[in-house]
Amino acid sequence: AQLCPRLSLCGVSAPGGMASSIVVPDYTLFRLPSAVDFELGALAEPMAVAVHAARLGGVTEGSRVLVLGAGTIG
Repeated sequence: AQLCPRLSLCGVSAPGGMASSIVVPDYTLFRLPSAVDFELGALAEPMAVAVHAARLGGVTEGSRVLVLGAGTIG
C-alpha cells in the first residue's frame, strides 16, 4: 500500500516524465551524502523497493527467491 498522502509521479499523474529538468517541492528531495555519487544514489529507490518486498515476503538468509519482471531498471 502506498503510504504517501500526496503521491504524484512525474510522467504519470504529473507532467514532466521525459523533461530534461523539472521543478518539485523541496520536501520531496533527499540530499545524498557527499560519499554517494549520482549513479549509486539513483539505486536507492529500487533497492528500497526490493528490501520492502523481501521483508513483506519473509525472506531470510538462505531463502530461495525468484525475481520476475522488467521494471524501469530492467
